[in-house]
Amino acid sequence: ASLIGGFAVVGTSGVSAQQLFLGDAYHVYILDKVESNPLPINDHSAWATVYDLRTNIATPLDVRTNTFCAGG
Repeated sequence: ASLIGGFAVVGTSGVSAQQLFLGDAYHVYILDKVESNPLPINDHSAWATVYDLRTNIATPLDVRTNTFCAGG
């Protein structure tokens, strides 16, 4: 049960949220730079996830380039 004005941890994004945007009413896309995040995909750390607001589950995305704005 949540408290009025309080917070509750309901899931994990799997990656650090350097960039975040709402894709639709139920999905948040979270992007990080090349980093050692805890969520794996294809034998490396995930650098992006799509987070489902209904289920509180993060699904890794296989990003091909460094999303860090100064990364080139």
